[in-house]
Amino acid sequence: HHLMMNYVAVHQYYKLSIAPNQEIDSMLFSKLLIVKISDNGKVSDLSGEYQEGFVTTRVREFGKFAISFDTTKPVLKVLTETIKLSKSSSISFKIGDNLSGIKSYSASLDGEWILSTYKRKRNKLVVSLSEKEGLTKGSHNLEIEVIDERGNVNKKRLVVNIL
Repeated sequence: HHLMMNYVAVHQYYKLSIAPNQEIDSMLFSKLLIVKISDNGKVSDLSGEYQEGFVTTRVREFGKFAISFDTTKPVLKVLTETIKLSKSSSISFKIGDNLSGIKSYSASLDGEWILSTYKRKRNKLVVSLSEKEGLTKGSHNLEIEVIDERGNVNKKRLVVNIL
C-alpha cells in the first residue's frame, strides 16, 4: 500500500490499518506486523496488532507499507571461545532479530537467574560469572533465552567448567 510521498511531512501520529488480502491461520495472528518498505527495498518493522480483520499500528510517516510475518527466532550465538573459565570470567553472545527486535533476554546458571548485560549497539549479551555468589569449581549449566517482539524464542544451553 502506498500512502502519499515519503518526503511529505506528517506532524502527528495516525492509525494505519491494513486488511490481509488472503486468509490467515489464527495461530499466526500474533506474528503479523506492519512494515515500511523504503525506496531501495529495505523493510523495517512498525509493529502492529491483528484486530477484527485488520493489522493496525500507529505511524508518523507516509510511504510504502505492507503486512508481514515474523516467525524467525532471534539469533543467539556464543562468542566466547573457551568453555574453561574462572569465577571472574564472562561469556559473550551475539543476539539479534531479523525484523521485530529483541523483547527480552535472560540467563540462568544451574537453574538460578544470573545478571546479564545487553549492549544493543553491538548486539552483544554478556554474562559475568563474577555476579554469581558461591560459584564453585566444576561443571555448571548455563542457559540463555532470547525472545523477540513477536514471541519467537531461541534458547541455548552450555556446560561451563570453572577452574
